[in-house]
Amino acid sequence: MNDFLNHFVKCIPSSPTLAMSEQANHLAKQGIEVINLSVGEPDLPVPEWVRTAAMDAIIRGEHEYTPIAGLPELRQAVVDKLVRENHLLGYQPSQVIVGNGAKQVLFNSCMVLFQSGNEVIVPAPYWVSYPTMVEMSGATPVIVGCPEHDGFKLSAERLRANIGPKTRGIFLNSPSNPTGAVYTPTEWRDLADVLLEHPDLFIICDDIYEHLVYDPYHFTTLLEIEPTLKDRTLVVNGLSKSFSMTGWRVGYGVGPAAIISGMTRLQSHSTSGASCIAQWAAIEALNNPQSQSFLQQRKEIFEKRRDILVQGLQDIMPVQSPAGAFYVYANVLDMMKQKGVQSDLDLGQAMLKHAHVSGVPGTEFGLPGYMRFSYATSEDRLHKATERLQNWATQTPSS
Repeated sequence: MNDFLNHFVKCIPSSPTLAMSEQANHLAKQGIEVINLSVGEPDLPVPEWVRTAAMDAIIRGEHEYTPIAGLPELRQAVVDKLVRENHLLGYQPSQVIVGNGAKQVLFNSCMVLFQSGNEVIVPAPYWVSYPTMVEMSGATPVIVGCPEHDGFKLSAERLRANIGPKTRGIFLNSPSNPTGAVYTPTEWRDLADVLLEHPDLFIICDDIYEHLVYDPYHFTTLLEIEPTLKDRTLVVNGLSKSFSMTGWRVGYGVGPAAIISGMTRLQSHSTSGASCIAQWAAIEALNNPQSQSFLQQRKEIFEKRRDILVQGLQDIMPVQSPAGAFYVYANVLDMMKQKGVQSDLDLGQAMLKHAHVSGVPGTEFGLPGYMRFSYATSEDRLHKATERLQNWATQTPSS
């Protein structure tokens, strides 16, 4: 049979977590309950007024193709949100694109901005798709390790040391997936000073976890600290994490008009516009005054869950309490030695097999020796998961 796959697709590695998922499914078929702490998806419902807006749109007959870049009403709602919540002024709806989730917006930006011969800085730990998206554009990801003693955050010194003549772009993600790290205004200021020295470097700010930042921290985006970077920054966000609208697939990007225009032309030849029903729901989510109290309540729920998970893990492995998102990035080096395994991938398999708890190995995120646990699940399941892990930690390596 002919081999029709192109070279790049052949080189895309299979995710080790897929094997873990298969093992988890196998255990489930045997009647064994597996507690899945690997999924970055809120388990809480979409707010009632957002669901109602979607149903109202269906009843009105909103079933046609939308403009490629999104409904005008939604693009205006994004502009209004930026002014109201982020103090970002001067954007026009023509500088907004709506995609099928923030992931599509990020992918489109890489296709438009980068090409062969370019290098793109990707701080690690990183969200798993950043490097692959860069490679798909033809560019080369430059992975910059951000160690735990720096709070898993990129320092100005490391940034400056990794910018070279081929550097075209950088990904910045705060709050971070997988670590929950949040950049402070002072840290943004230090990074901005370096970025100002390199006017040919484009910045992609992934703000998808914006509404999950816990006291005493506060969310700021880079452009609040240095507005002059506006002409070479794309701000990416969406409604999946904040409003639990993961399957609704609504994300957006805000940036220079020429970049948004290029992304729109690209999107016109791939998916076209996002779901019209989901877009009308997103308008309601962004515009309805009830949303602010809703987001505050959600944050309090996740903060309580964070504390449960961190307290449960601290007895068995070093772990920092994250400032944002809904992940804990736990150091499992000592546990690897204790269990006699060579990698966090092996530890993840053993943890699933013996403790029936699933996490994501740090190798997936470019910084091995860690395990990402999600607390986007119920308090009861978090208590049960940490109890299982504590029990397993006291057992012999063969157990």
